[in-house]
Amino acid sequence: MASLTRDEAITRAGLLEVTSMEVALDLTTGAEQFGSVTTIRFGCREPGSATFVELNPVSLAAIRLNGRDLDPGQLDDRRFPLTDLAADNVLVVEATMALSRDGQGFIAVSIRPTSGRMSTGISSSTPRPRSSLASTSPTSRPRMP
Repeated sequence: MASLTRDEAITRAGLLEVTSMEVALDLTTGAEQFGSVTTIRFGCREPGSATFVELNPVSLAAIRLNGRDLDPGQLDDRRFPLTDLAADNVLVVEATMALSRDGQGFIAVSIRPTSGRMSTGISSSTPRPRSSLASTSPTSRPRMP
């Protein structure tokens, strides 16, 4: 995947303002992957414009923009195009994501050697949140309570 360029980041920062992000995770699907439903509410300073959301799913089940179902097959090189943006937008992404065992992902798992039980860790400062949830902005990381 091509990394977000500086020019792309500047363009998106001028175009979008993320107002909220909700992330629901299903960690009961096994040791290799998990379910993720990400809801992003964001404003667009130039309605009718286009941008993209970044994500790296194992599979993309559904994606909706402002209540309109979009074709998951449009995901290309970990980018999904978002067109005809409104002044206020709601994006919902339902996906299956891979769990990380190397400590580099947003969600990492390990198996405790003494009990054989799984431990899960979440990092809100990882530079790669798209490996676990959808992201519309380089600054739109979820805030942990």
